[in-house]
Amino acid sequence: MSDNLVDKVVLKGFVPPSALNAENFQELAGKTVVETIAAGKTVFKPGDTDRKTVYLIEGEIELTPETGEKSLLKFDTDLSKHYILYCDTGRRSLAGAFLLNERGLHTSCLQGGLQGRST
Repeated sequence: MSDNLVDKVVLKGFVPPSALNAENFQELAGKTVVETIAAGKTVFKPGDTDRKTVYLIEGEIELTPETGEKSLLKFDTDLSKHYILYCDTGRRSLAGAFLLNERGLHTSCLQGGLQGRST
């Protein structure tokens, strides 16, 4: 397994790094590594505490929740992305998030909509 710093262009494509100011982004980029995981290796087990953010930047990963129902998450598919929704007040984005979640997509809403965003 080799660790090396992530390409900044690749990192900028993810949320929340894409929303950081330039100084914070540079700091994060200096600490973010690409880790190649061997096929069949367990990344997280039920009950593990995740102390880092993990992005799938190529390949695929098998997810096995405690129910035992396995699913395959492939890089660069709708299911591998996390969508952040927002509108003026947050009401329509909540409705949109509900509909997307019903289709199996991962979403978050900007609390308070654009009114809740600090500039």
